[in-house]
Amino acid sequence: MSDEDVLIEEVKIILDGLEKQGIGSKRYHFPRAFQATDLLKDSNSGGVIVGAADTLIELGHPVTASVCLGMITKRDNLVADDCVTVVGKELQELPKGRHSFACLVLAKVTEANESCRHALAKKMSSCDSLAGCMARVLSDRIWVRVSEEALNRGISLGIIGWHLISELKKEKDGLNKVEVIYIVSEKDHVNRLRPVADRLAEGKITRYKAKFSKREGCDSVLDCEECPEFFTCQVFKDAVVIARKKRNVVLKKRGVKQQ
Repeated sequence: MSDEDVLIEEVKIILDGLEKQGIGSKRYHFPRAFQATDLLKDSNSGGVIVGAADTLIELGHPVTASVCLGMITKRDNLVADDCVTVVGKELQELPKGRHSFACLVLAKVTEANESCRHALAKKMSSCDSLAGCMARVLSDRIWVRVSEEALNRGISLGIIGWHLISELKKEKDGLNKVEVIYIVSEKDHVNRLRPVADRLAEGKITRYKAKFSKREGCDSVLDCEECPEFFTCQVFKDAVVIARKKRNVVLKKRGVKQQ
């Protein structure tokens, strides 16, 4: 069992706990052919920004609790394919204002590799392409704005989730099954996922370090500039240089002498 399998199981336990507390939920299963084409942004609309004056609902604003997790597994039984679950309230049920929010995406894959993880991560803010919606993802947080116009046109978390599933299914990285779970509830309920998010982040750091160590110990007989991995390798090296500089600045502020 992989670390992410364990984390997915923990997420399911947390969701069961919320249900036992009486937190209602809705489950959506859209026809495979359904596409929210009438809700897509016009290509000439001039960008994806939803201004504060146009915003009716904000999910995961920086002053609220926010969790954004994408996890992959090779186990069929951990992913309810094509299912969108909304725990708590739907958009149409929410009062105007800011609400704590969690966005969880589970994907069953053929091979659990970085390509799949990257494909999943880059699509987490796909509701940007829906008119009247804007999403920003930073690390393990997500911030979504929804305009009054979008609500009047019938946008819902169910539709947003199905749009995300549809976009992920277009990827060619072996995302065979996809399930989306949204939580719109009290801050405490969303923050129950924070330990899962922290452990998932630790796993990413561990994989990154292992990958860099492998590259740092490169024994290729080719000159660097001739190597097909040159540009990728350089990105890793540059990232380490930046990280070391930041660490040195922090240590200097703390008055710690460096060797």
